Amino acid sequence: MAVAEYPPFLVGNRTIKVVAWYRAVARRTTPAPGQTHPSDADQTHSHAAGSALQWSSSCAETGDKPGILTGVPDVRVTMGAGMIHHVQLACPAGSEDTLRGFYGEALGFREVTKPPVLAGRGGCWFRGYGIELHFGVEHDFRPARKAHPGLLVDDLDVWAARLSAVGAPVLFDDDFPGMRRFYSEDPHGNRLEFLQPISEM
Repeated sequence: MAVAEYPPFLVGNRTIKVVAWYRAVARRTTPAPGQTHPSDADQTHSHAAGSALQWSSSCAETGDKPGILTGVPDVRVTMGAGMIHHVQLACPAGSEDTLRGFYGEALGFREVTKPPVLAGRGGCWFRGYGIELHFGVEHDFRPARKAHPGLLVDDLDVWAARLSAVGAPVLFDDDFPGMRRFYSEDPHGNRLEFLQPISEM
């Protein structure tokens, strides 16, 4: 397998290193949503196996993981810290148990205890598959029908089946070249997108 490594570059104070594979690499087997899953923030659901990636010494010291640079075929990115820590979504007051049932029980995210200074505001936080989803209360709540997180996953059909099983819509869309994807929404109507690169299926 041929590997092309490019000179590191800086984004803020982070060192970014791009590595391109010329042959497919084995991917880490990932349990389906709801099964036991290493869902801490430093574990990413959609990452390729890192055996072919030579981490730079500066990145290796921080224990980074290779991730997918979407939109560029067969390219992975190595970085000293995740580029996105969390996505913030709104929810109506008093809806925490509904969110726990959907994101926690149905999708397999783990709830994270909010800091005491923020807990009194309501809402809840979830972590899994390398990202956090934060839900904040809006008293004049309106669901996000257009803006949405795009969640890169393995086993897209498994995720579709899991969502269908709890009554969430699953609308497949073929308009993103190189990606298989579908749209869904949470119980409050917030739009969600789930994607899987066709080259990794």
